[in-house]
Amino acid sequence: MADIAVINKVDSAEPSKVEEVRKNIETHNPKAEILLADSAILVEGADQIKGKRVLVVEDGPTLTHGEMMYGAGVIAAQRYGAANLVDPRPFITGKIKETTTFDASDFRNIVPRFTPEARRANQALVELKSGKIRGAKVLLIA
Repeated sequence: MADIAVINKVDSAEPSKVEEVRKNIETHNPKAEILLADSAILVEGADQIKGKRVLVVEDGPTLTHGEMMYGAGVIAAQRYGAANLVDPRPFITGKIKETTTFDASDFRNIVPRFTPEARRANQALVELKSGKIRGAKVLLIA
């Protein structure tokens, strides 16, 4: 297997989870050298965050495919002293559907988030927010 295994995000992960990953690597790849890595988060204008209400907009594989409840934007807001995070759920309207068409000059025609496939996937969030999925709980949608 691998000569080196890198455990990333150790600066933001729970120590017990990092240790769990370490043990799994040692079990399944005992000869690998294990390196620990922080996940650097750089924010332009970070000094403006302190004490403010912050809306974090995140889009990435960690959230959309990795089933993470939050990403680097939330961590950045917390690290730089946000007073609190603005909950975006009240603003989810569900008005853009999978079948919605945009004017030819609309920028959304070239943004991956607005492909029909992405809009279909996002519909689950709208249904979750609107209570159409019974028993589900929303921890954070950002």
